[in-house]
Amino acid sequence: MYHGEKNFTWPLLQVDESFTGVFGLDVITGEDFSESMIQRASSVFLVNQAAAGAMETDDILSETINDHEIVGMVRDFHTASLKADIRPVTIALSRSGAKGFIYIRAEPGDLPQSVEFLRGTWDELVPDYPFEYQYLADRMESAYDSEKRFGELFTWFALASILISCLGLFALSSFTTQSRIKEISIRKVHGATSLGMSFLLSSGLTGKVVIANLLAWPVAWYFARGWLKNFVFRTSPGLADFLLAALIAQVIAVATVSWQVYSTARKNPAETLKHE
Repeated sequence: MYHGEKNFTWPLLQVDESFTGVFGLDVITGEDFSESMIQRASSVFLVNQAAAGAMETDDILSETINDHEIVGMVRDFHTASLKADIRPVTIALSRSGAKGFIYIRAEPGDLPQSVEFLRGTWDELVPDYPFEYQYLADRMESAYDSEKRFGELFTWFALASILISCLGLFALSSFTTQSRIKEISIRKVHGATSLGMSFLLSSGLTGKVVIANLLAWPVAWYFARGWLKNFVFRTSPGLADFLLAALIAQVIAVATVSWQVYSTARKNPAETLKHE
C-alpha cells in the first residue's frame, strides 16, 4: 500500500463495522466504522497510532492510503507477542464483510452455551462445511509456548535445588548440634532455656543463608535482565523481588533445621554430660 510517494508493507485487516466493538478498540480520533460507510463509493480506513506516527502527519484525517479516505485512528494494540514492538496497522472496512475468520465476543460465563448455539446455526446455514472454532485466548497463549516450557523446566530445577539445599542444611545442622552438645548442656545447667538455645544454634545457619542470598542477587539480576531483554514490553526485577526471595529462603532454611535444633536443645543436660 502507498501513502503519497511512500510505500508501506503494513498488515491490512479487512473487517466489518463491528470490528472495534468486538475487540474493544478505542477510536481516539475521527469516527468509527458504521453501516452507512459501506455504501460509500470508495473504501475507508482506520489506522493505529503507530501507523499515524510513521506517516509523519499532525492531521491523520487529512491523509489517504491507496487514495482512500482515513476516517479515524485507534489506540495502539498488540498484533503479536510482547517480544515485538507495536507495528503500524491499517484496517479497511470491507463491503463483503470480514475475511478469513469470524470473531464473536461472548460473556465468559456463557461460553459453552454460546458455542452450541453457534454450532447449530452454522449447521443450518452451511451444513456441508465442518464447524471449527478456537478461543482467541488460546491463540494468544500459544505465542508464549517456549516461555511456558522454560518456566516449567526452571520450576523443576528450582525445586530440585531447594531439596538438595535442604538436605545440606539438615546435615550441617546435625553436625553443628552434635559437635556443640556439651556446650548446650553446660549452658542449660547455667539456666539457658531450650528456646534460647534453639535461637543460638539457628543464628549461625541463618547468617549463612543471608550471605548466600547476597552472593546470589547479582547473578540472578544479571540473568533476569538478560532474559527480559527478549521482550520489548517488560518489567524490571526490583529490590522487593530479591527481598521476598531472601525471606522465602530464610523460612525454608529455618523450617528445615528447627525441629532437629529444638529437639537437641530440649535434651536433659544431666544425661548428655554423663555420656560425654
